[in-house]
Amino acid sequence: QALTYSTSSSSQLWLQQPQQLVHLLLLLAQLSWGAPDELLLPDTTAKTADEPAGSGSESDSDSDNVYSDANSVATQACTSGWAMVGFRSQGVTTNVGIGSTTLQETAARVWQPELVAAAMSNLPAPQITQLLHLLQQLFVSGIQTAAITASQQPSAQLAAAMQAGLQWGNRAAQVLAGLSAKQQLQQQLINKLLTALPDWLCWSDSSSSSGTNTGPCDMLGHSMLIMVTSVLVLRLGCSVMLPWQSSGTDKAAAAVFDADRQWLLLELLCSSAYFAQEEEQQQQLLHSGGERNTQLQHCVSAAAAAAQKHLCSIACSDDSSTTAAAGDVLSSMFSMLLYAAQSAEPSSVQVWSAALSSLLQHASISVAAHSDSKERLLPILQQFCSNTVAAAVAQQDTPHAGSLLSVLEVLASMFRFRSEADVTAARLDNLSLDVIARARQLQSLEASSTAADSSDSAREQALLLQLLQLCGACFPVQFSHRQHQQQQAGHAANRLHAGSSTSAERQALMQLLQQVCSSSSSSNSSMPKVLCQLQLCCVGYCWSEMSAPDWHVVLHDLQQQLSSARRDTDRTASGLAGAACTAAQQFLAAMASRWPDTMTPVLAIQLLSRLADKSLLQGQAAIVDMLTGLVQQAVQGLPSPTLRLSLQLLSAVIQLQQQVQEAGRAPQLGLALSAAWRELLALCLSLGAAVAVAAGCGEGPLGVVISCLSTEGATWQLLADCLDNLSELNLLDKAVTAANDRLEMLGVDSVSSCLALLQAPTTSMQQQQPTVQRESFGPLQQLAWRLLLRPNSLAHITHAASTAAKGDGAAEMPEFGVNGDAATYLVHVGLRPELAAAVTTPDTWETFLLHWALLLAHLAKLRVYSPQAQRVLTLALRDVPELVPQLLELVVGLMGLRGSSKGSNAAMAFGASDSSGDTGAAGSWGTGSSAAAVGLGKASTLAGLAQLSGKLQAMGSSSNSAATIAATATDSWDLTTALANIGLPTAAPKWQLLAAAVYRAVLHLLPASARLWFSDLRDRSLTSAVEVYTTKYESPALLAAEFAVIKRDSAGSSGEVGANYNFKVKASQAAREVTAVLEIEDGATLVLQVKLPAAAPLKAAEVECKNKVGIRDARLRKWLLSIAVFLRNQNQGVLDAISMWKANLEQEFAGVQPCLICYSVISAANGQLPRLVCNQCSVTFHPACLYKWFRSSGKSTCPHCQAPW
Repeated sequence: QALTYSTSSSSQLWLQQPQQLVHLLLLLAQLSWGAPDELLLPDTTAKTADEPAGSGSESDSDSDNVYSDANSVATQACTSGWAMVGFRSQGVTTNVGIGSTTLQETAARVWQPELVAAAMSNLPAPQITQLLHLLQQLFVSGIQTAAITASQQPSAQLAAAMQAGLQWGNRAAQVLAGLSAKQQLQQQLINKLLTALPDWLCWSDSSSSSGTNTGPCDMLGHSMLIMVTSVLVLRLGCSVMLPWQSSGTDKAAAAVFDADRQWLLLELLCSSAYFAQEEEQQQQLLHSGGERNTQLQHCVSAAAAAAQKHLCSIACSDDSSTTAAAGDVLSSMFSMLLYAAQSAEPSSVQVWSAALSSLLQHASISVAAHSDSKERLLPILQQFCSNTVAAAVAQQDTPHAGSLLSVLEVLASMFRFRSEADVTAARLDNLSLDVIARARQLQSLEASSTAADSSDSAREQALLLQLLQLCGACFPVQFSHRQHQQQQAGHAANRLHAGSSTSAERQALMQLLQQVCSSSSSSNSSMPKVLCQLQLCCVGYCWSEMSAPDWHVVLHDLQQQLSSARRDTDRTASGLAGAACTAAQQFLAAMASRWPDTMTPVLAIQLLSRLADKSLLQGQAAIVDMLTGLVQQAVQGLPSPTLRLSLQLLSAVIQLQQQVQEAGRAPQLGLALSAAWRELLALCLSLGAAVAVAAGCGEGPLGVVISCLSTEGATWQLLADCLDNLSELNLLDKAVTAANDRLEMLGVDSVSSCLALLQAPTTSMQQQQPTVQRESFGPLQQLAWRLLLRPNSLAHITHAASTAAKGDGAAEMPEFGVNGDAATYLVHVGLRPELAAAVTTPDTWETFLLHWALLLAHLAKLRVYSPQAQRVLTLALRDVPELVPQLLELVVGLMGLRGSSKGSNAAMAFGASDSSGDTGAAGSWGTGSSAAAVGLGKASTLAGLAQLSGKLQAMGSSSNSAATIAATATDSWDLTTALANIGLPTAAPKWQLLAAAVYRAVLHLLPASARLWFSDLRDRSLTSAVEVYTTKYESPALLAAEFAVIKRDSAGSSGEVGANYNFKVKASQAAREVTAVLEIEDGATLVLQVKLPAAAPLKAAEVECKNKVGIRDARLRKWLLSIAVFLRNQNQGVLDAISMWKANLEQEFAGVQPCLICYSVISAANGQLPRLVCNQCSVTFHPACLYKWFRSSGKSTCPHCQAPW
C-alpha cells in the first residue's frame, strides 16, 4: 500500500531498492497466479466505444468458477509456463506453493494495476526495461507452454486452450491497465502478446496484400490467443486494442488507424462468425466444460461486437480526420470480406459472409442511431452497394452466389426501410432490375430447352435458382413483434412490413412471378422454397397490383405447401410409431417371449412405457441405441424446409385480408384461409402426436424429438400467430375430427397430442436435455392450451363420462388401498395416463398446476352433462391422500397467503409443508423450477389480494361490463373462460391469477377436500390468512350460489310427506340459515336448521333439530349425525342434505294414520306417533291414548274392532 501512494516517501522507497522491488513484483505475480478473479469472464453487456468492461460479472456464481476437467488442464498448462521464465527469488519459489490459499489471496490483493502503474512511474529506467522484459518473457513463454500442454490433452484440447487464454488474458489485462500512462510501452507489450504463437491467425494475415489468410492455422493457438484478445478488448476497451491515437502529438498522425491492428478486427469478426456457426458442433466435440466453453465463445462474440461498434461510432463522430480514416477502414473491410467470401473454400464461405453481414448490420445501426451520420457513413454503404456488390452480383456465374444473400439482405433492408430516395442513391433499384431481367431471360431459355440439353439445363437451373434467391434478397420483408391488443395470453403477434420500391421494380417483380408460376415446375428440390419467397416478396411489395388469377395461384401454392408440411409431419409421427414397434419386437425377441402376430403402435408404446417405468429397457443398450437411431432417422427434415416461409406468406395474407377483399382482388380468399387453417391445426396436432409417441418410447427418443423441434421457435410463433384469430368452432371441430381419424392408428387423439405438447419441454429439460429453451415451445404450448379449453376437448380430458355411461360408476368404482399407486387408481376411474401422472408425480410445479386447472375445468363441465361421472371423479380425488392438499398448498403459496417467511418458494408450498406435519409425495419431485424464479410466493397485502380477486372475477366473466360483473357475482364467473383469458402463464402475475382461479375452482367443485385440508392445518398464520381471504373474496359468491340453488329448487324439495303432511324449505341468506319444516298438524312441527359458516366451505355447517315431535331421540340423533357427516365429507350441497333428511322423514311417516282415540297423529301427551298396532284390525294407536282408554272403559279391547288386546 505504501508503494502505491503518490507521495515523496513512496517514490524514495522505489528508488532505494529498485532491483529488489522488481523481484518482489515478479514474485507477487507468481504467487497470485490462479486467483479466483482470473477465472471470471469479462462482463459482456453493452458498453460505450471506449469504456472498458468491469472486472467480472456480478452474476457469476461460485458454481461458474469451479474447475472442470478442462479448467484443471488449463491451470496445469499455465502454471508450468512460469518455469520457462527462469526467475528465482532467492529460493522462496519452490518452498512457497500455490496451494497456500492465504498467501495466494494476499498476493492477489496486492498485485493490482495500481502497483504496476506506480512501478512505471517511480522505477529508474533500467529497472523499467528489465521489468517489462521479464513480463514479456513471462507472458510469451507461459502462453507457449500452455499451448503445448493443452495439445497433450486429447479429450479437452480446445476447452483447455480457451480456459488458459481466459486466465492469461485476465493477467495481462492487469499489467496493461497499469501501463495506461505509458502508451508506447503498453502497445509494445500488446504486440508481444499477439505474436506469442506462430500460425495462430485463421482468417487474417497482415503480410498478405489481400489481408486474408490462406495458409495453415493452428486451431489450439488460435483458440487461446483469440480468447486473450477478447478478454483484453472487454477489459481495457477498444481504444487500447484498436488505437486511433498515436503516442506523439502530431494531429495528422493521430488520425491514422494503426495498420498493424486492422487484421485484429478482421480476426475477431471472422472468429465470432465461426463460433456462432459451429457452436453446436463444438459442444459435441468438447466432452468437458461444454457450458463453460459456450460462455467463452460468447466472450469472443461480445469482443467482436464491441470492436465493430467502436469502429462504426468513430466513423460517425464529429472529428472529420478520424471519421475519414474510419470510413476508409470500413470501406476496405467491406471489400476485403466480400472478396474473401467470393474466393474462399466452400467450407468457409458462410464465415466470411456472416462476418461481412455482421459489420454491415452494425454500420446500419450506427446510421439509424446517429441522425447526423447521413453525410458520413451512409455514402460509404451506398457506394459499397452500387459498386462492389453490384459488380459481384453482375457476374454471370458466381461460384458462391449464396454468400451474397445475407449481404444483400442487410443492405436492402437498410435502404428500403429508409426511403425510396435511399434505394435510388444506392442504385439498389438498378441492381434488382438487372437480377430480375437475367432471371426472366434464364426462365425463358429453360422453358424452351429440350431433353438433349440436359447438362446445360442443369447449369441454367442452378443459375436461375441463385438469381431468384438474389431477387428475394433484394426485396426483404420483416415480421416485427408487437403486443396483440386482443390477445390476453400475452404472446406477440407477427406483423408484416415491406420497404420502399419503385414502380418499375414492382412491375418487373410481378412479371417475374407470373412467368415463373406459368412455367413447368423445376425438378430442383429447392425451387418450392424459392418460389414461396418470391410470392412473399410480391405480396409484401405489390399486392395491390396482383390480379385475381395471381392471387389464385399464390393461394393454391400456399395450400400445397402447407399440405406438404402436414404430410411430412404425419410421416414423422408414423415413423416414430414404426420405430416403437421395431424396438418392442426386438425386446420381446431378446426376452424369448412371443409377441402378437401384429404389433400395433398402441401395444408397442404401452410395452416400452412400462419397461421404461420399471427401468428394464435401460438394460438393453443395443435396443435403446437402435431405437434412438430410428427416431433420429424419422425426425430428419422436420419441420418442412418451406414451412417458415409458408407461414410468413400466410401471415401476410391474413394481415391484408380485409384490404384485398374490399378491393375485390381475391373472391375465394375466405375459403382459402379456412383450408389453410385446417391444415395448420392438423399440423399442430401431428406435432403433438409425434411428441406423444416419442414420450411413450422413453427419455432418449423424447429428447431427440424435443431437440429437433426446439430449434424452430420462430416457426412455431408464426404458426400460433396465424391461428390467433381463429374462433370458428365449426372449423375447429371439423379439423380436430379429421386429425383424430388420421391419428387413430397411432393410439393417440387430439387431447393426447395437446397434452404432450403442454408437458414435453418440461419433461425433456428435467430428464434428458437440460439446454433446451422452453421459450421455443411457448407458442406451441399456448396453442395446445387454447385447443384443450375447447368444449369438445374439455369433455374428453378424461374417460369418466364414457365409463359412467356403461354402468353404475359408484358401484363399480375401485377402492384405493393404503399402499396403492395413485396414478394407477386414477386411470382406473377414467383419467388418461399422462394426466394422472401429471397430477400425482409431476416434474415441475408448473406442470402440476396446469394439468390440475384442466382437470377442474373438466369437472365443471361434467357437472352439467354427466353428474354421475363428476361424482365418481370427485370421490376418487378425495380418496387419494395428499392429492388435493398438495394442490392447495401450492396455490396458497403462489397467491402469497403463506407469508414472506414461508412462501418464497413454491417447492416449499407443496414439498416441505409444515401445516400437516407430513411431507407429501411432491417433496420428491426433484429440482423443478421454484416460484421464486418467476417472482412468486411473496406475501400479499390486503390491497393486493383485493386486486387479485377483482382481476380474477373479470377474467372469468363473460360480460366486459364492470356493473354486470358486480351484479352477477357468481353466475357470471366460469373457470374455462378464466383459463382462456389468463392464457398459458409466462410471468408471475399470470401464474398468480391461475393459482387463484384453481383455488376458487377447488372451493366450488371439491369443497369436502378443501375442508379436510383446512382442518388439518397447523400453521396458525396460514390458517388465519386463508380464512380471511376466503371469507372476504370467495365465500360470499359460494354462499350466494348455494342460496340461489336452494331458492330455485325449494319448490321441488317441498311437498307432502306421508299422507297429509306438508314439508317446506326456507332460506335466509342474511342469516346464512336453511330451515326444513315438517308440519304435521296445527302446532305440531318438526324443524331442521342448517347454519352455514362465513368461511364456507372451509368450515363445516352446523345442524340442529328443533321441535322434536314424532321421532325418537336416539333415531333423531343418528339422523343429525349422518347429515353432519354428509355435509362435512361429501361434495354435495345443503339441498342434497335436506333431501336426505326428507327421505328419512318419508320413510318414517310412510303410511301413518291418525290415532282413532284422539284423532291426531302426534300425541298431545308426549309427542309420539301411533305405534301400538291391533293384531286383528291393524289400526295403530298412541300408547298414552290406548292406556287411558283401557282405564276409562274398564276393559282391554280394541277401540276399533272390540277384539281382545
